[in-house]
Amino acid sequence: MDKKLVLFVILLLVGVWVVVEFLQGPTPTPPEFPAFLVRGPWAAARHEEVVISFQVDTPQEGTLLYWPEGSDEPVEVSFSAEAGQPVHLALEGLPPGREYRYQLVFSDGLKTPSGRFVTPPAEFTPFTFLVYGDTRTFPERHRLVTDRMAAEEAAFVIHTGDLVNSPINRDWDAFFSSGRRLFSSTLFYPVIGNHERNSLTYYRLFELPGAGGKQGEQWWAFYWGDVLFVGLDSNTHIWAWTGCGRRRTGCGRPSPNRPGLRLCSSTTPCSALTPTMVGTKGWPRSGTPCSWSWEWRRFSPATCTPMSTWCGTGCIT
Repeated sequence: MDKKLVLFVILLLVGVWVVVEFLQGPTPTPPEFPAFLVRGPWAAARHEEVVISFQVDTPQEGTLLYWPEGSDEPVEVSFSAEAGQPVHLALEGLPPGREYRYQLVFSDGLKTPSGRFVTPPAEFTPFTFLVYGDTRTFPERHRLVTDRMAAEEAAFVIHTGDLVNSPINRDWDAFFSSGRRLFSSTLFYPVIGNHERNSLTYYRLFELPGAGGKQGEQWWAFYWGDVLFVGLDSNTHIWAWTGCGRRRTGCGRPSPNRPGLRLCSSTTPCSALTPTMVGTKGWPRSGTPCSWSWEWRRFSPATCTPMSTWCGTGCIT
């Protein structure tokens, strides 16, 4: 057979295969999360409980499963979710310093990938946490950064404010959708920014370790071992006298019954458009939202080091 004819037949068959594949489109893959699950899940530790939160756009019933890492015997918590209303499921009596997995299973058989959280330890042990902020625009960039952050399996992440451009459903849906892998892989603590406009939606969405202000969550604090983390709303002028306001440092004295480390940060979020940011292991790169990661080991409680970055101001004492 003529070589040119053989080559023509081969090329013709390849062309037909390409056209068929193009017409059929890519092989569909099942979504990681049910379509009606528009926000979440995410977790936060408050007081002596961990709260799993999510929101659906159609009424749903189902079960939350959670179990210690390495166990195959989950605990079940039933739920009934209304459309458009955040659901908060409190898990109590969890031992400190333990890693857990969890999963939402809905009555129609759909379920989420397993999420992860770590309960706050009673005593200090080395840990890693993540800090980032100003995610109000460019959800695809937000997804790029948060997917990378999720791989760190940090103890928790703090968001320094301006989660959304405006506290409307479209912006909230984009925020939760683009950050879903991160939010389901660790505890999440946001600080309210000026773009949230002190909206009730923010307070209804997040169950935080409240300390005061609007809805008891405008500013918050929690201990991780003997490290105290404080989140403040720096848009409130009453912080002028505290030393923890915007572009200030100094956090006062440690609690006498919980001496040790203290981190106090206010809402001065970094810009998603800032061209040069310093991040963990060389990321994120130019033009993406910034993020920092600290690994805590040993510090002197007698020192106070100002921390002034694009993502906020604060101090460690």
